[in-house]
Amino acid sequence: MDMALRDQSLMLGAPALQALVGELDTFGWRARERGQHYAAQGRVGAFGVEGRSIHATVRGSDVYEVAWEWDGEQWYPDCSCPVGPDCKHAYALACSVLAHSRTYAGFEHPRLATLLPAVPRLLLAGE
Repeated sequence: MDMALRDQSLMLGAPALQALVGELDTFGWRARERGQHYAAQGRVGAFGVEGRSIHATVRGSDVYEVAWEWDGEQWYPDCSCPVGPDCKHAYALACSVLAHSRTYAGFEHPRLATLLPAVPRLLLAGE
């Protein structure tokens, strides 16, 4: 396993990842469905983790800047699209982060099977 990939997921920690799963449950069905589709299509660019923030670009009808901020108890999404913050782009980024964390850091949660699509390729900042 590439240690840089594993380290990227471990920076968030299990409590933050568990809370991110909970945040995905708050999205409406349309944002959830379309966000899963975007993640599965590989529309989420390389994501990076800086402190308590995750960020990436997501390709939709345009390229949008998407971020999730963790305050130690709750996640807050942000997106440069007109619909954000609780949009398909934010959902797609969270899907990619959780799928990456499952693959590279062994993170598991019972809800992942229904919240995540099959994500073919995950990118990290710097790839």
